[in-house]
Amino acid sequence: MYKFGKISAKEYIAATEGIMYGGDQVYETGEAGDEDFALFFGKCLTLFGDPNNSSGNWENMYSYFIKAVSGNGRVLYLTIYHGSGGSSVAMPVENRGIDIAPYEAARAELLRLIENAEPSDYEWSGIYRDIPERVTYTVTDGTAYVESEACDFEDIL
Repeated sequence: MYKFGKISAKEYIAATEGIMYGGDQVYETGEAGDEDFALFFGKCLTLFGDPNNSSGNWENMYSYFIKAVSGNGRVLYLTIYHGSGGSSVAMPVENRGIDIAPYEAARAELLRLIENAEPSDYEWSGIYRDIPERVTYTVTDGTAYVESEACDFEDIL
């Protein structure tokens, strides 16, 4: 059992210095769509408030620095973010001499916590530069709405 909380970028950077992190998508490719990504962010807003970082770039929409404290006091650090594959969680990479089993357990528990949360209402608008496309996510009363329209590369530069 873990207790999760958002921490400052300064605390996160100090605690994870020298540790290589890598992210895993929350949803398998093709398993989720924009509505799922919108609801995931709304649930993170409910649990952790405003993100540590946010932008109008779909592939770098938000990030949260998370401290996970186990029942025995062990502290782990994770990052929740929206990247090129959508909703993701980063933790230390396997090949750096760190036992990742506790991180995997914390990640799984964190995702269950997020999944069971009620999403906050919000609206986010930005650009998905790879397509290119203007995207708006809106969550109202637990329902996600997605609007998108193609745009020219010149419009996003």
